[in-house]
Amino acid sequence: MALRLWNDMVEKDFGSFTLVSDVLFDLLCDLGKLVEAEKCFLQMIEKRQKPSNVSFRRIKVLMELANKYDAIQNLREQMAVFGPLYLLTGGEEKLTGTPDLDSLNVNHARRN
Repeated sequence: MALRLWNDMVEKDFGSFTLVSDVLFDLLCDLGKLVEAEKCFLQMIEKRQKPSNVSFRRIKVLMELANKYDAIQNLREQMAVFGPLYLLTGGEEKLTGTPDLDSLNVNHARRN
């Protein structure tokens, strides 16, 4: 069902790719469907829609577990159109722009 929605969005060039992709990549990665996740990720890039940093890291981890380092490098090269964050060749990505605040490990002060 989720892939059908995604395919309709891609085919009709309609909807919020970023919003739907975060949920879709989570689902596909949880199910171990790396081929489908990679295909959707690349479709998004082809449409010039930037996947979120969370989605990139999620699919990257699954690819590392599957020893698909060439595929990770391919994603980095494809993502280069969106800026220098994805140009790195190895290791963890370094944020060069505005950080994704939801991904930061921050202790929030409690208010009484």
